Amino acid sequence: MRLSLRSTVAVALGVSLLLLVGVSAISYRSLTGFLETEEWVRHAHEILDTSHRLFIALEDMESGHRGYALSGDRRYLSSLPLLRGAVAPLIARLRTITVDSPSQAARRTELESLIVAKRDWNREVARRRETQGLEAAVRLFDTNHGKALMDRIVHLMREIEDEEDALLAAKLDGSRGDARRTSRTVILMTFAGMLLTFVWVALIDRGLRQVAAAETALRDSEYRLAFALDAAKMGAWEMDLRGERIVRTLRNDQIFGYETLQPKWALARFLEEHVAPDQHELVARAFETVQRTGVFLLECPITRKDGAHRWILAKGSLQRDVTGAPGRVVGVVSDITEEKEKTASLINAIAQLETANQELESFSYSVSHDLRAPLRAIDGFSLAVVEDCADKLSPDCAADLARVRAATQRMASLIDDMLELSRVSRAVMRRAPVDLSALAEAALKELAVAD
Repeated sequence: MRLSLRSTVAVALGVSLLLLVGVSAISYRSLTGFLETEEWVRHAHEILDTSHRLFIALEDMESGHRGYALSGDRRYLSSLPLLRGAVAPLIARLRTITVDSPSQAARRTELESLIVAKRDWNREVARRRETQGLEAAVRLFDTNHGKALMDRIVHLMREIEDEEDALLAAKLDGSRGDARRTSRTVILMTFAGMLLTFVWVALIDRGLRQVAAAETALRDSEYRLAFALDAAKMGAWEMDLRGERIVRTLRNDQIFGYETLQPKWALARFLEEHVAPDQHELVARAFETVQRTGVFLLECPITRKDGAHRWILAKGSLQRDVTGAPGRVVGVVSDITEEKEKTASLINAIAQLETANQELESFSYSVSHDLRAPLRAIDGFSLAVVEDCADKLSPDCAADLARVRAATQRMASLIDDMLELSRVSRAVMRRAPVDLSALAEAALKELAVAD
């Protein structure tokens, strides 16, 4: 199925819009993915930063308690309240930012309990150092319980950081893959859009050329139509049934006696200036009929502008609007006065011919009647001579009388044929086979007898 220019352009425009929407959707999806990735990176860095700061605070606390335990110098304990004040918010922040990860939440819960246990152990070391001396603190160190707690804390914090690093790396790899796929897709769709644009421009250019060719063909067709109408001495017209406005050609107005195209023309003017009142009903019936049958036919006498009486013939067809209601009538009009006169002359000639035929038939009948009487007398007296004087006639005389009788009968047959010929114009035509050879033989015999 071949699409029209409008349909082709609509399809191309639709595909272009789809490509544009597709590129926009892909770009939006890519941007959304980038924003999500950025949020993931920020979140991962926040966890890593919080974990790192927490680890530093714990290391400082461990160093402070260890320095006090070994030296007994209370200056090592001066920074511990500030560090303990920093640990709690960091643990709370870590609790908040790892709530969406079950594995990290489990590590964070264990880490909190270990930090509490390590804090209590450090306090115990500091208490023994203060109350029982260095040896008691050293003996507590020798149990390695504090080291084990710190090692587990370090291990958990490394696991938290390793998981975040792995998630961050996977997210970045996925984002890079999405970016590459998005770039390829956008490039391909952009190329397709450019190609479609070229196709669209080519289609529009071809359509414009087709429109130009169609306009040229239309002008040529209008010229040929005008030439044909002028050659046929016909005028074209178009009447709007709603407003009764009539658009015509110059020939239309010339038929009514105007040299130039009239600026205004309507049905009312046509009836008032050119149609006799007794013909108005004929015109009205023609317009009523066209709305029922779709065919307009009007033949009526008119009076031209110069007063000459002429006959016109108007033919047309009904054009309906998009709702199916009668909209306009398009047709042609011609002056048929000469045809009317020729028809009248022909009718008169036919009437005269019929009169002549009737007179000829009467004449033929009279002639045949007048001729039959002497023929019957010749035939009858010849027959009487043959019958009364048969014994007195020589063979040659008898043969001559026979020829006379045959000639009279032949003439009677010719008279009957003449009567049939005079009636042939009114008789029904009959078709029958004819033996031409028999007719030729009969004519040959007559010629032989005559010679």
